[in-house]
Amino acid sequence: MKTRIYIYVFVSLLILSACHHLIKASEESIAAKRIAYSGHGLLFDRHMKQIKLDQQVLEEMQDSILAEIAKTKYNKSTETESAIAAAEDLLQSKKLTNNEIVLLKSGMTNKLLLDAPVTLRNEYLWRSQALFRNYWNIDIGNHRKISQELLERLRELGLFDPNRGTPTSYMSDCRAHQVPIPPDWAETGTAWVNQGRLETNLLDPGAPAYVWTYSDPDRRGACIALPRGGGEEGSLAGIICQSATTGHACFWDNKKRTTPAEVLGWAGKRLVISELVDGSNLDENCTGCHRGDNVFLISPDDPTWAKVLRGPLSGPSTGTFTARVESSSDNRGGHPRYIPITTIPERPLWQNTYSPLGCSGSCHEQPVVASPPMPPACASPSVGNCYGTP
Repeated sequence: MKTRIYIYVFVSLLILSACHHLIKASEESIAAKRIAYSGHGLLFDRHMKQIKLDQQVLEEMQDSILAEIAKTKYNKSTETESAIAAAEDLLQSKKLTNNEIVLLKSGMTNKLLLDAPVTLRNEYLWRSQALFRNYWNIDIGNHRKISQELLERLRELGLFDPNRGTPTSYMSDCRAHQVPIPPDWAETGTAWVNQGRLETNLLDPGAPAYVWTYSDPDRRGACIALPRGGGEEGSLAGIICQSATTGHACFWDNKKRTTPAEVLGWAGKRLVISELVDGSNLDENCTGCHRGDNVFLISPDDPTWAKVLRGPLSGPSTGTFTARVESSSDNRGGHPRYIPITTIPERPLWQNTYSPLGCSGSCHEQPVVASPPMPPACASPSVGNCYGTP
């Protein structure tokens, strides 16, 4: 009897050991999962042992992430599908060096993961970006010897562009909530369109303020930039993007994350979105003013704002542009209301506080900071919904 028990225990231990090794082997088959931690440009496994990258290890990790992405079925934006198709064509051309292949696969991985389900993105986006940073810090001079064709593909993928940085976690969070992600802003050479100067500047009556819009080809909603003043250093330029389908909204100001006390100005400058302070680290609480069913502080009577609200817009439009919130999980007052995105967990006091006060409530619900009253159109029953669709 004892012999049988010993045999049973022995066999059970063998099975448990085999299962443990199978699970471990399964995990290790995803090469990128070897990366458990990253910091100061270095990569570490779960035992805090540094991972040394050579060309073979790097490619295995990149390919393992791409393989996991390929296993997951999810909707990709038209922009993503187009950029990935062009990148795959270049990969198959056999014209790239080993270094260039690494760069292109980094761009493809990041682009695909930005559209991916949250669980997949959280698992692999930071690993992909850590691989890229580690690679880019090694022999940097050699890496910069890349072809013009590759540079164009990388720009489409949003990875390597001297005018655009790697997306921040805040940008990824905004994208996950279907908020349009703004391109870098400049007076020329971007997808932003100048709609004109305001006649009614609510923030600083009489001072110059200009409305610029970006229309995302795939995400319904709006991005609006409001450069103010003369554009010199110290002139403010805020950017807000709002999703019409979820009601979530994201915020940026023209101050660098590295030097948030300095206002960059905007005339003749390129504001790189990934380098700017945003809703996760802004000193000011944007929801002190931006409250109600809509994030944008708009004077409906102003001719420039009227174009944004009801059209027609200047420049090309994708048909997805609207300043309205069409649906939201916050429907207090009987209408969908915008939801500010800050960080996870939400920053204290960054809330779209509800105040049921008629039109002043439905447009801008009792902001903390006093602002000039809306011109008469917002309060006129004949106007109806002042946030109409252009």
